[in-house]
Amino acid sequence: MIKSLKAGKGNLNDASVKKWSQTIGKIKATYPRLKIVVPGHGAVGGVDLLEYTIDMFAR
Repeated sequence: MIKSLKAGKGNLNDASVKKWSQTIGKIKATYPRLKIVVPGHGAVGGVDLLEYTIDMFAR
């Protein structure tokens, strides 16, 4: 669900794309002190990965 920096959207056949950004926003709200984020693929990062994913699916 969380994308690594510079990742594409990937296979979206079974995805609810319209709600993706909202779901990531809920994660941020639930865990406001979150510091480490592990994406589905790629390098571990910080909350910047959440922002990257929100921006990607907000378009």
